[in-house]
Amino acid sequence: MTAQFIATIIDHSISVLGGIGGALIGFRVIGPKPGTNPKFDEFHKKWGKHLKWLGPLVIVFALVQIGQAFYA
Repeated sequence: MTAQFIATIIDHSISVLGGIGGALIGFRVIGPKPGTNPKFDEFHKKWGKHLKWLGPLVIVFALVQIGQAFYA
């Protein structure tokens, strides 16, 4: 295992965590409940639908990149 391989794994693992966080916010698993914070409600109204598909897409993309680094 080279240093570059380890750096690639760490880099894409951060992307996986970001995708998980984005998906959890998009599906409102984390964050304030609806109606308790009007500012977050406006944010979720605007960006929630995008986070629901972008979060999983980032996760899949990062896992593919990890797989390519592992088998290349």
